[in-house]
Amino acid sequence: MTPAAALFGFLAALGVEPDSIPPDLHGRSALFRTLTAGKRLLVVLDNSAGTDQVVPLLPGGASCAVVVTSRNGLAGLVAAHDARSVALGVLPAADAHELLAARLGAARVDAEREAVDELVGLCGGLPLALSVLAGRAGARLSVLVGNCGSWAWTAWPTTTRPRACPQCCPGRTPR
Repeated sequence: MTPAAALFGFLAALGVEPDSIPPDLHGRSALFRTLTAGKRLLVVLDNSAGTDQVVPLLPGGASCAVVVTSRNGLAGLVAAHDARSVALGVLPAADAHELLAARLGAARVDAEREAVDELVGLCGGLPLALSVLAGRAGARLSVLVGNCGSWAWTAWPTTTRPRACPQCCPGRTPR
């Protein structure tokens, strides 16, 4: 979603009539900061691509808080906007199993424990990878393991991020 589109939604949620919402990004951002100054507000910006996408969405005033998630470091927010960066690790195996049980059902996860253990390992404990696999899980998890296991997976230096697998990430080639 573009910052301009997000701001349109924010401003509408704050009660601004659509005809009164400025057409340009700068105008929308300025109005958003004005309307949020002095309010207690939490803004959650999930899966942000970069600092340029986030900055226009920052509310005005010290009484507002923002939580930004991103796969990128967003050093510009830390440097120019007094943000604090918190690196999150991968899920421990027990939590990864819980995530899959919540998505697929506990009975299914229990019935295919060996396949689930393999999937958790292949995904390196990354919640997004586990969620994508759960969304693509067919009738048998062991078939999914076979499809993914045929691709080479590797640990990156800073995380245990898997390489792309066509079963999990269609359209991407393995690294």
